[in-house]
Amino acid sequence: MIKQEKRQLLILAIVAVALITLASLLTLLANEHLKSRERDKSATKRALGVVTSRAKFDAFAGAELCREAIRSQVPGKIITLHMDSRSARYDEFEKTNTLLFVVDAVPEGQNFLSEHASTKALHAQCITSAEDNRLVNLIVAPADGS
Repeated sequence: MIKQEKRQLLILAIVAVALITLASLLTLLANEHLKSRERDKSATKRALGVVTSRAKFDAFAGAELCREAIRSQVPGKIITLHMDSRSARYDEFEKTNTLLFVVDAVPEGQNFLSEHASTKALHAQCITSAEDNRLVNLIVAPADGS
């Protein structure tokens, strides 16, 4: 037969093992619950189109860089240079920012008579890197498609 002291030690050891096991199980369950909530949050963000990995430079950070590039590429005198802020977009796959500009320029060798009579409308698409804010691509085309 087991003596009273040994029985108490055995019960104490069983209780201690049970408490440790219970605490471990509760920790695992809480961790799984938090992970499932985080998965639900990220799935909701993806469904709503929320970007979770932010770029180092936002869409408008390269606006001045684009303006300088447009000024250097468009021949003649630029009368107006407007950015269409509604069309700014971030491409998460390529990690680039795209800005669209409307340019009114007077071609070289032509006298400026009026904004309507002398200017040529151009559209410019400027793509900058969202990682290091460098110019990736610049496309300048006539607005009327010719």
